[in-house]
Amino acid sequence: MMLRWPSFVRSAVLTLALAACSSGGDGGTTQPPVTQSIGLSLSATSGTIARGASGNSTITVSRVGGYTGSVALTAENLPTGVTADFTPSTLAGSATSATVVFNVGTTAAAGSSTITVRAAGGGVTAVTSTYALTIPTPAVALTAGTGASSIVVGGSATVPITITRSNGFTDVVTLAASGLPAGVTATFTPATIAAGSTTSTLSLTVAGTAAAGASTITISASGTGVTTQTASVALTLTAAATPAISLTSTPAAVSIVAGANGTTAIGLSRTGGFAGDVTLALEGAPAGVTGAFSANPVLAAGTTSTLTITTTGAAVPGIYNLTVRGTGTGVTATTTTVAVTVTAAPGITVAATPTAVSVAAGSATTTAVTITRAGGYAADVALAATGLPAGVTAGFAPATLTGATLTSTLTLTSTTGAAVGAAAITVTASGTGVTSQTASVNLTVTAAPTYTMAATAVSAQQGTAGASTVTLTRGAGFVGTVNLAVTGLPAGVTATFNPAAVTGTTSTLTLTVGGAVAAGNYTGVITGTTAGLANVTANVALTVTSPGGGTGNVNWQFCEAGRFPLWFAFRDGTTGAWTRVTAGANQTYAFTINSSVGGVAYAQPLSGGPAQVTINYFTRAELTQMGTLECVNNRATKALTGSFAGLGAGQTGTVNVGSSLGSAAFPTTTFSLDADDGATDLLGFRTTTVSGGTSVSIVADRAVLRRDVNYAASSAIPVIDFNGAESFPVQTAQFTVNGGGSDLVQVYANFQSTNGNFSGFAFGALFGGASPYTVYGIPLARTRDGDLHMAIALASTLSGSEVSQTRLVAQYNRELANRTLTIGPSLTLPAITVTGTSPFARLKSRGTWQTEYPDAVGAGFTQSSGTARSWTLLASRGYFGASAEYDLETPDFSGVAGFDNNWGLRTGVATTWTTNAQGGLTGFNQIIEGASFKIAARIGTVTP
Repeated sequence: MMLRWPSFVRSAVLTLALAACSSGGDGGTTQPPVTQSIGLSLSATSGTIARGASGNSTITVSRVGGYTGSVALTAENLPTGVTADFTPSTLAGSATSATVVFNVGTTAAAGSSTITVRAAGGGVTAVTSTYALTIPTPAVALTAGTGASSIVVGGSATVPITITRSNGFTDVVTLAASGLPAGVTATFTPATIAAGSTTSTLSLTVAGTAAAGASTITISASGTGVTTQTASVALTLTAAATPAISLTSTPAAVSIVAGANGTTAIGLSRTGGFAGDVTLALEGAPAGVTGAFSANPVLAAGTTSTLTITTTGAAVPGIYNLTVRGTGTGVTATTTTVAVTVTAAPGITVAATPTAVSVAAGSATTTAVTITRAGGYAADVALAATGLPAGVTAGFAPATLTGATLTSTLTLTSTTGAAVGAAAITVTASGTGVTSQTASVNLTVTAAPTYTMAATAVSAQQGTAGASTVTLTRGAGFVGTVNLAVTGLPAGVTATFNPAAVTGTTSTLTLTVGGAVAAGNYTGVITGTTAGLANVTANVALTVTSPGGGTGNVNWQFCEAGRFPLWFAFRDGTTGAWTRVTAGANQTYAFTINSSVGGVAYAQPLSGGPAQVTINYFTRAELTQMGTLECVNNRATKALTGSFAGLGAGQTGTVNVGSSLGSAAFPTTTFSLDADDGATDLLGFRTTTVSGGTSVSIVADRAVLRRDVNYAASSAIPVIDFNGAESFPVQTAQFTVNGGGSDLVQVYANFQSTNGNFSGFAFGALFGGASPYTVYGIPLARTRDGDLHMAIALASTLSGSEVSQTRLVAQYNRELANRTLTIGPSLTLPAITVTGTSPFARLKSRGTWQTEYPDAVGAGFTQSSGTARSWTLLASRGYFGASAEYDLETPDFSGVAGFDNNWGLRTGVATTWTTNAQGGLTGFNQIIEGASFKIAARIGTVTP
């Protein structure tokens, strides 16, 4: 048998042999035997092993010197709870490898230790190797879902909880939550995770009262022997969504031809948990456009409804934004808009401009007829007119509108025989394939242009001239020029018209009477001619008187040409005949009254009528005085012009030159007037009209006073400057008025210069207001002897809009100072009777004298309808003597020479009557310092 040496033995022997050979000699010395031993090594010299786990390492034992004995393996220094298992635990023979397994018990203490592995065999020295053992501390790890949760207030949510056990930890884990906001509760399922289980579910429940906001919840996991672990959950509480609805329209714009329909889908979206029905409504649809929904209301399960929009042919083309409104219980209404474009259907419309025309009989008029094409309609349109009144024809130019031609001229021609009146003419426009359309033209046929003429009577002495006013009354729109001429006048009378070609309504006919013309009554014929109309005539009555007007103890003279009498008569006493008097030199009427009383009557020119008749019943002394006052109160006049400076917005300048008044309201500054002849005074005021509630006052602030002026006829008055050096502030005073009662009270003051009468001024409370009233006048320092302010308080009783009675008190004082005025009582209502109707109407006013008004009485009868006529009767108490009554009757002058019955009042015509009585002034020269008088009047109507 061959003996095999281990490899390391063979290596040692070889080494020894080589050494011997190298020493020289051929004989060797016997070497001692090799020492046997063992070596030990571990494949893993350290490890971390958790409790309940194990770890291993491979053991390698090296045998030296041919050692073949058994080697026993053991472990030393094992920690409590740790065991070591060797496989095999003994290496026999030549075995060199084993495995050691370290088993860490569940109760082993955590920590580090060094275990010694020992190899021992017979005859050899035992060897060791170490294993560094680490037993880690048991632990648990925790995760909470994604670490965040968002919950709507009133709702709930879950968060998955996962644990991970490590380092031998196998025990139960208890879960808990902290940091919960108010109103939030947490529940774990399960709250304790059993051994072997790793999950739980966290349920978060949010009360409806919880506040919205963010917070952090801490989740903790704890177990025996392990450190408690935590995880955070970022909790966001959001407010509960409000139940709501919203609408959409698809498409949002619809185009429809008038007369057709279109649809759009209305989409409904519910949010916030709303699940109720929704009612739909269409709003803003114009005339001719309606809508209907396929589903209305839209039930809880529905989300759409189809809106069908229907138009009529009358729908006006255009773009309309219609509103679809959705409403439901518990939600705010919502809307969506549908833009509907209505396009015109093919068709036409027609209109006339102007729609109302007027044509005089025998002439023509036109109106423009315009069509509008719609919907692309381009065919010809024919025009026709119906409803024409008799005598009127219609013509269109053109009668057919083609292509781009849209307007035609309708000419309506009236014959001279056409009936006067109104007619509605229908213009019809018709075309192929479209409905005919109409337009109305209101035609008024008026009478052919015409005019009438009237002339006032003229009275002139031989060798003088007189004037007649020729009045043209134009009718039926006549505006042409009328040329005037007069015929039929006696030889020696020449006539001049100013103007002779009348474009307005009046002309002045001046008749110059030669000295050789016989006294008497004449009639001239005035002829008016104008193109296209028949001539029109009017008579003018001329009375020629001789210069010798007679003599007597009473002389009446007239100085103002416009007041020269057409006829003059007197009566001696209270009864008897009236005697006509003709004018003498300088328009003086002389006559004799033997009785203590008498009457004077005269007819004067009346604008708009044949004459104004005045009858005066007074004592002989009073009549004598009145005759001398006519030329004082009614002087001859001269034309003047002028202008104001210093006027501003809302201001008026007013000026008197003597008794003549001129005015201008800003921005106008110029004026004209007919001033009295001779020297007089000029007085101007600057005023503002002030309204307050129901009151109206004229307030003066500056005045200009020029003394002793005598401007040349037809000249310009030097500028009246209210801001200039000659102007001065006005004087004011407070007047307390008693007796006005509930009547409308007016309080104002006039200024009467010793060198002129400025009775035209009236500044102060014109309407309404309350006592005391402010009046305006001239400062005392600027007055002269004889200057007087006349303060007036007037109370008017209104019956509806008409004045039925007035009461007046006036007082004269040089100085305008605070004073008291007391208005008298009402005038007792007089009896108004008709005393005759032929040859003209005659009226009487009869009443009783009152204590407050004992001095004079007057009556007036005026007809203003048609041709104006006016009669005035004046009487003093002295005329009636001791009689307790007054009796004012219009006389019958039809038998008096020269009287024209056409001057009398007409029967069947409404007549305004006025009766007034006066107290306080018994003569004509009693206007002195402190003088005062009262007047009361009654007003009514009567038809004779």
